Amino acid sequence: MEDWKTWRQQQRKRIIADRQAAAETLRREWSQTISDILRQSFPDLRKMKIGLYWPFRSEYDPREAAKHFWEKKFGLWLFSRQPRHALPGYGTTRPGGKVL
Repeated sequence: MEDWKTWRQQQRKRIIADRQAAAETLRREWSQTISDILRQSFPDLRKMKIGLYWPFRSEYDPREAAKHFWEKKFGLWLFSRQPRHALPGYGTTRPGGKVL
C-alpha cells in the first residue's frame, strides 16, 4: 500500500469498531484467556515491573491479571490517563508499599 499511514489509521478504526461490536461476554472471555496466558507464561515477572492501564474502547481488561499479580506481591506500574496537554502519570508499588 502506498499510503501506509492512511491504511494503518483505517485498520485501527476497523479493529476498534469490531472489538466494540463484540458482545460483552465475548470480550470478557478474551480478557480471561489473555490473563490466564500472562499468569502462566511469565514466571519471571516478579523481577520486573508490570505496566497496567484501565481498559479503553473495549480493549483487553487487565484487572483480573492485576489482582493475581497484586496478591503475589509483584511490582505494578499503574498508568493514569491525563488530559491531552499533561504528561501521563505513573506510579509503582507493591502491596503494603507506597506509590512512588
